[in-house]
Amino acid sequence: MHFILTQLLSLRQRPAFLALIAGSIFPLCLAPFNFWPAALVSIGLLLQLSKNLTPTQAARVGFLYGLGFFGTGVSWVYVSIHDFGGAGPILATFLTLLFSAGLALFFCAQSYLFKQLSGRSNTYSIAAFPVVWVLFEWFRSWFLTGFPWLFVGYAALENPLAGWAPVIGVYGCSLLITISAVALSQLIPKTFFKFEDATKDAAQTDTATPTAKNTQTTLTRIAWVFMAILPWLTGYALQQHDWVQPSPEEEISVALVQGNIAQQEKWKAQNLPAIMQHYQQAMANLPQADIILWPESAIPQFIHNIEPFLEKVRKQLPTNSTLITGLLQAVPDDQRGFKIYNTLLALEQTPGRAFQIYRKQKLVPFGEFVPLEDYLRGLIELFDLPMSQFARGNPNQPLLHANGLSVMPLICYEIAYPNLARQKPADIIITVSNDSWFGNSIGPLQHLQMAQFRALEVGRYLIRATNNGVSAIVNEKGQLLHQTEQFKFEVLTGKVKKMVGATPYFEYGSTPTWLLCIAVVMAIITGRIRQARR
Repeated sequence: MHFILTQLLSLRQRPAFLALIAGSIFPLCLAPFNFWPAALVSIGLLLQLSKNLTPTQAARVGFLYGLGFFGTGVSWVYVSIHDFGGAGPILATFLTLLFSAGLALFFCAQSYLFKQLSGRSNTYSIAAFPVVWVLFEWFRSWFLTGFPWLFVGYAALENPLAGWAPVIGVYGCSLLITISAVALSQLIPKTFFKFEDATKDAAQTDTATPTAKNTQTTLTRIAWVFMAILPWLTGYALQQHDWVQPSPEEEISVALVQGNIAQQEKWKAQNLPAIMQHYQQAMANLPQADIILWPESAIPQFIHNIEPFLEKVRKQLPTNSTLITGLLQAVPDDQRGFKIYNTLLALEQTPGRAFQIYRKQKLVPFGEFVPLEDYLRGLIELFDLPMSQFARGNPNQPLLHANGLSVMPLICYEIAYPNLARQKPADIIITVSNDSWFGNSIGPLQHLQMAQFRALEVGRYLIRATNNGVSAIVNEKGQLLHQTEQFKFEVLTGKVKKMVGATPYFEYGSTPTWLLCIAVVMAIITGRIRQARR
């Protein structure tokens, strides 16, 4: 807390306040608000606030921006810590703020490196800012297991820029939105950002040309406007093109069971029989469906302990139906005695058919494993949650199969990783989750938006079953066809189509985006070296 206050006071009040506000409004561009102009305003402000600063000063502004960015964007962490982690309101607030401050260090480093790369050149700043932003989104997706949340590219889902998603994916969309924000920020009067603060010394030594400091000409302004709207115009044109087509085969009927088991009751051993009966009764009332999907850890027990129950459920399945459900699996291990996996299990109505298993690869820090376990476990209930010692599944697992369909399985957090959904060609995507940990917050709706984007990127239908919402059926355009209400037991039924063909993003991933970013970085470095020599 002292560090945060120090950063607030290290700059004069106005830029510090603007940095916090700019970061705080960013989540408005994502679900559930979907006010995408907020991204343009937020990103443009960060660029302008950082322009005339030294790298160290820019790092402070970046930290404050990140504090607002994550403080509002991942505020749902408070629910997990307070409601299910056993922390009181004061401790939960402190830990949420501490978590946000830790994540804000990404923006601190991002702003520092941006200034180191661009120097005081306005031209280099305009070129470097979008590239550095996207590279840090990628860095954030894998560093320390990764936190691939709040990518600005997701704001493209509800506007014409969605046409670019099947072509360049979420990182590419992030790059285009950031370019638009940078272009629009050039239209803001420069006097708006003339602060009487620690930037004064940097401003006095600014080497920018007089033309860049004067009021821009009408022609220049038109050029910036054109640059800002070009991605949206081309995105609209791309929306008119179908990268994939429906197969002539019949549609697939699906049934998603949203159990709505209270998180406080789910892991109590005495409630297991009632939970099993709850899902068994749901099966008795199901209509005919080719694929039946239960949520993540629908039955909170190991597979080997409930085999008789699973056999009963198998017998209940309609002919030619496949049930896919989240369960726990314990596997003997020489070193640890056994390993626990968060799994998806697929079983068919055909007697004697072996189970199919998928084990979760990407685990949630503190929820499914505890970093620095020897030091943290036992401090508070959050670090000792049920089943928080999972092992990671193999990254090269085969697809699941259901009635002749190949199925890409993703469990909860995994849907946030852009490349997982395109690991192997599949007919449809399924994802299961238990967003009960986040209560009635914006977290589950952000999670759903990511799932929609995965369907759009790879051009496949996606079905999503959750414990208490939102369960949904999503088409290949990322559009919600059917969805459930939150905090309600519901069986969602519908039809999905097998799509044929592949999107450019499925074929090439983010490679075009990374090549462009590398080319821009190399051009800036080369230009600065030549400047230094002159």
